[in-house]
Amino acid sequence: MLGMNGKIARINLTDETIKIEDIEEEIIRKYLGGLGIAMRILYDEVPPEVEPLSPENKLIFMIGPLTSLIGSTTRYVVVAKSPLSGILGESYSGGFWAYELRKAGLDGVIVEGKAAKPVYIWIDDGKIEIKDATNIWKLDAIEAQAKIQEELGDKKIRVACIGLAGVNLVKYACIMNERDAAGRCGLGAVMGSKNLKAIAVRGNKDIKELIENVEEYKQLAQKAMKKISGNLFATTALTPGGTNGNFELLNVTGDVPHGYWKVGSWKGDKNFKVRKWKKLIAEHESCYLCPVNCKKVCELKDEEGNVLYHGPGPEYETVSGFGTLLLNDDFPSILEANELCNRYGLDTISCSETVGFAMECWEHGIIKESDTEGLILEWGNKDAILKLIEKIALRQGIGDILAEGVAQAAKKFGKNAEEFAVTVKGVEMPHHDPRAFFSMGLTYATGTHGANHCEGLALTLSTLPRPDLGINSPIPKDSNDPELNAKGVKAIQDVVAAKNSLIICVLVEDAIPHKLLLKIIKAIMGLDLTWDEFLTIGERIFNLKRVFDTRCGISKKDDVLPKRITKEPLPDGGAAGKLPDVENMLPAYYKLRGWSAEGIPTDETLRRLDLNVD
Repeated sequence: MLGMNGKIARINLTDETIKIEDIEEEIIRKYLGGLGIAMRILYDEVPPEVEPLSPENKLIFMIGPLTSLIGSTTRYVVVAKSPLSGILGESYSGGFWAYELRKAGLDGVIVEGKAAKPVYIWIDDGKIEIKDATNIWKLDAIEAQAKIQEELGDKKIRVACIGLAGVNLVKYACIMNERDAAGRCGLGAVMGSKNLKAIAVRGNKDIKELIENVEEYKQLAQKAMKKISGNLFATTALTPGGTNGNFELLNVTGDVPHGYWKVGSWKGDKNFKVRKWKKLIAEHESCYLCPVNCKKVCELKDEEGNVLYHGPGPEYETVSGFGTLLLNDDFPSILEANELCNRYGLDTISCSETVGFAMECWEHGIIKESDTEGLILEWGNKDAILKLIEKIALRQGIGDILAEGVAQAAKKFGKNAEEFAVTVKGVEMPHHDPRAFFSMGLTYATGTHGANHCEGLALTLSTLPRPDLGINSPIPKDSNDPELNAKGVKAIQDVVAAKNSLIICVLVEDAIPHKLLLKIIKAIMGLDLTWDEFLTIGERIFNLKRVFDTRCGISKKDDVLPKRITKEPLPDGGAAGKLPDVENMLPAYYKLRGWSAEGIPTDETLRRLDLNVD
C-alpha cells in the first residue's frame, strides 16, 4: 500500500497484549511514513501531562516507504516524550535493523505500558512474542545483541537494545543496534523504564513486492545510487574519512568546540589532522545498501606493532566531544570512550557535554575532589574522563547527578553553574558552534527536540546554494540577516522533515536531485507529488512537532541559545569575536512559519496544513 507494508505492531507490556493495526492510506498520503506517522501517533496518544518515564509514555519506532530500496535509506526513527527535556524526543539510527523490520511485514512498533519483569520483544516474520530478558538485563548493549542471537539461533537477527545506561534510566541513554545508535533525547531511558531490554527482528518478505512500478524503480534506483556515491561531501569526506573527514575544515572555521565552548583554538588541534585520523582506519563499512561507506573500523597499534584496539571508529560528534571539547588529544582514550558509550548505551554528544560541564564546574571550584571521590576533573585528564563515563552509566557517586544531564546537574550544583550550562530546551548542544555558522544558531533555538543539527544542517547553506529550496546563493556564515536566515532555516527544516519520513540519511539528503526523488516516490509509492507538495508535507510534520511541544509549554521564551554562545565571543580561532543574534532573527522566522509572536502556530496555519490538533 503506497510502498509500505501498511502495518504497525502495538505491544502493551503491562497486559502483554499484541495487536497488528492497519495504517490508513490517508495518513500515508499526508505524512509519507517514518517521522510523520510516528509524530501523528505520538501527538494523538501522549497528552502533555504524561511523565516521560511513566508507563503511559509510548515508544514509537517507524521506518519509511523508501527504507532499504535505495542507498542511505536503511534507517529508523524512534520518538517518545523525552526524559531529558520533557518535550519531544526524536532520534535515528542506521545499520540493518530497519531492513529486517520491513522484511518482517511491519512499518512500525508502538511500545506502551511497563512489563512486570525484564523482557525483550521477538518479531519473527510478523509473529511476535514477549520473552523473558532477566538473564540479559544487566549485559551491555553489544553482549545483549549477541546473546539474543545465540538464544534464538540466528546470527542474522537484528537487535535494537539498551545497555546499562538505559537500565539505570540515565536521562541521555540511547538505543543501540549493531554499533549504530539512536542517540539523542534519552529514549534508551524510556525503553528501560518499560523493563524492555530489546526488540529483535528477523524477516523474509521480498520488499520489492511493495513497489508500485518495479521496472521504473530499478532504473531510477541506479541513478540515485550514482548520485549518492558521487556526492561531493561523500567523495571528499564521508567515504575516505567518515564523518571525521571534514574535521580539519570545520575546525578552521571555528565550528568545532574546544574547552566546553570557551576556547577558539588549541595546541592539541595538530593531533586532529585528517591524515592522522585516516591512518587509524582499517576497514570501511556501511548501512545496508549504502554506497557511501562512512562507517570506519579503526586499528591502533603500539610501537612494536601489537594491536591495542581494533573496532568501531568514533563519529565526528564523538571525536570532537571526547577530544577537543575536553581538551583531550589522546586518541586511544577517545576510542575507549566511544567503546564504553556503545556498550553502556550512552549518547556520546550528551555524555561528553556533561563531562565537559563537570570539568568546567571543577575549574570554577563548584565541585571538588570530595564530590568526585578522588577524581581530578582537570581538562584533558583522560583517566578521569573514562572513569566518569562509567560512573554516569552506573549512577555511582557524582555520576548519579550527571546522569540527569547538564541542565538538571547545574540546578543541583548551584553556585551559578547554570550561567555556563550549554543546553537548549534542556538538551546538550551538538558539536557545531553557532558562532561559526549563525544559521545553526537559529536552527538550534527553534529545534523541536532541543539543539539538534540533524533536524536541519543549516551550516551547509553557507557552503553551497540550494536552488531546490529557493536558496540561490550561499548564506554568509556570519550573517545575522533575519530574513535570509529565516528563509534558509525554515526551508531546510521542512525538507529534512519530509525526507525523515521517507527516511533518507541527513548526511546526503541533498545528493538526490529533487526531480529524481519525486520520480522515485512515484515509482515506489504511486504518489505523483509536485516539489511544493512534498515541501508542504515537511512543513506539516515540522508544525506537528512544534504543536506537540507548545502543548507541553514551549514558546518563544524557550527558543533561546545559552549565554556562552550569545554573550561570550571566542577569543581566537576561525569564529573569534563573532556572536549570532538569534533574538533578532526570531520574528522573521515566526512570520515565515505562520506562528504568533510567541512562537505558537496560528489556527490559520494549522488549517492551511490540514493539521487536526487540539
